[in-house]
Amino acid sequence: KALAYSFNYTKEVYCAAILNNAFTSGFVGGDGKVLCATDHPLVNGGTASASEILAGALQDNGRSPLLGAATFGKGEIQTLLPLGDGSALAVTVARYLTPAGHPIQGQGLTPDIELESPEASGSALGSDEDPWLKAATEQLVQQLVQQQS
Repeated sequence: KALAYSFNYTKEVYCAAILNNAFTSGFVGGDGKVLCATDHPLVNGGTASASEILAGALQDNGRSPLLGAATFGKGEIQTLLPLGDGSALAVTVARYLTPAGHPIQGQGLTPDIELESPEASGSALGSDEDPWLKAATEQLVQQLVQQQS
């Protein structure tokens, strides 16, 4: 049960797999050695709703440490009830909790590793100059080095 994608940038193959009931990802080097580590999702105030629910599940189940800043805190489902005058009333019908029972609504998630502000923006976002991407990469490399020890 593994997915592999070849980036051809460094002649390595990125892999994502389920190993021992844990989602892992990493690289297969030119020597054929597989290096896998847990993912390190980046979160911030723009992380909301479905992405927050997924991040909370990954964090609570010990699948992935979260890096970044506190998330938005959108974890409720609302429905609109039409009223006779043409307006409508928004009613909250459900609230999401993380698997450990922590509410998301209005509180958001606290990352395991908080990163310094400001975040990258514009053309720096996702580039070699992105400090948050560098931090996530460093965390992955540390995990891979520890795995090899």
